[in-house]
This record gives sequence, C-alpha cells and structure tokens, in this order.
Amino acid sequence: MKKTVLISLLIGFLAAALLMGAVLNGWLDLPVISAPANPSAGFLRLFADTSTGKLGCKDSSGASCLAGGAASGWNAGLSSFTEETLTNYAVADVSNGGIEFHSTGGGAQGAGTIKYRSNAAFNAGNASVAVGFQLVGNVAGQSFILYLKDGSCTGTGPGYITFYFNFDVGTNAWGVGTWHNDCAGNWAGDGFTNRKTSFAGTGAFRIRESSGTRYYEISADPLGRAGWMILGSESTGAYITPTQTGFWSSVGSASGVSQAAVITTWSQP
Repeated sequence: MKKTVLISLLIGFLAAALLMGAVLNGWLDLPVISAPANPSAGFLRLFADTSTGKLGCKDSSGASCLAGGAASGWNAGLSSFTEETLTNYAVADVSNGGIEFHSTGGGAQGAGTIKYRSNAAFNAGNASVAVGFQLVGNVAGQSFILYLKDGSCTGTGPGYITFYFNFDVGTNAWGVGTWHNDCAGNWAGDGFTNRKTSFAGTGAFRIRESSGTRYYEISADPLGRAGWMILGSESTGAYITPTQTGFWSSVGSASGVSQAAVITTWSQP
C-alpha cells in the first residue's frame, strides 16, 4: 500500500513538473543527427544538426523556429577563411551570415578564380566538412568546388582533391565529380565522375571521412539540413592525406561569362 502511494505521488510530481516547467541543473547532451521530419502542428522540434554543428529547430511547416527565422541557418563568414587566390572576383560578407562573391572581369577577359582556405584544420581519417551554396545562372565553364588539400605538398606533387559542380554547355546540365590536382592546382586526373547528376547549382556538398572510408555527398538543400546522398567513396588517404580544406570557384573566359554565388553555410564539426 505504501509503495502504491509513493509511486502515485512520484507520478503526480513528474506530471506537474512537465506541465509547469522543470529546472535542469547541469547539462544536456544531444547526439548530432540529420534534420528530422517536421513535427505535428502545435509542436516545435529541437535537435543537434550534424550538417551545421549547431542547434536546429523546426516547426510543422519545416521553417526554422530559432530567433531570426530561416536565415539563422546561414553561418558562413570570411573571418573563418584565409584568401589564397582572388582574380577577377569580388567577395564580401552579407548581413544574414553568408559570403557573396561575383566575377568582375567581364567579356573575353572574364576568366577568374576565387579560392579561400578554412582556418580550421582538416583532421584526416575522422573528419567532415560541409558547404551550402547558391549559384546564379548556368554559364559554360562555371564551377564550384569544395576541396581537400595536403598542406605539405610541393611542386607538381599530389596536392588537392576537388569535389566539384561544373556546368557543361554541351549537355546543358550540371556534372558532379572529383578531380585530382597537383600542388599548383593543375588537373592531374579524375577521381569519380557522375556527369548525369541533375543539379541546378543550388545545394550542399559534404566530404566525410569515417572508419577508413572517405564519402562524397550532396544535398539539394542549400543549408545542408537533410537529404544527403552519397555519390562516391574511396579509402581515406587515397591520392592525398588532407590537412586543409576550403572552397574554390572559377569561371571561363567566353564572351559575356559572369558568375554570382553565395556561400550559405560552412560546417566542420
């Protein structure tokens, strides 16, 4: 009888705490996960987002319920990067947390390159990096790249793995794949190629190394919140052992070529 009364009192206390609000002294560990499905109407869903390394919150429509609204998912800034190459491009932070860049050469002299290295090291073997982006216009020769680099490379030795979107004017579609580049950035061979992937130049890239495998993934969500699809994989240490990462974009020299883009998110959990 006494046990029954005690259990009833305990249940009543817990119910009251849930209804009135409870105080947590200490901390709460949330495992990082991909963005979950939307909650039912009248509820908000809080989670630790694996693509951003930050707290996420969704309402029943899928919109962010964090202060500042959906734009709070933008988290890229130039202070997190070091400029390596900036030719015929202008680049600047934008007010809602992204990085905007656009080509400035114009006409037949429109060729240009922008390359920025993350200030955070890439810890090969057990690391990941993700970038969300939005490109404006389908322009022949236009590309966007998430790269890994061996920071100790020299000369024409192996230097970069470039995970790219490249617009192919022949097929009028975006191709996706990886290239191997030497330390000077020159092409040194293909990794995997998936030229048939239909992509509109807006989405997210992720390179993830885990348990001896390096995965190349894309998402159609420019904030990289969900929908990751593995396009290719290889063993960690294939071609290079990376210590650096960053973003890289270029545009060809054809008449009238121009490019504009926004980096929406950058995540190195």
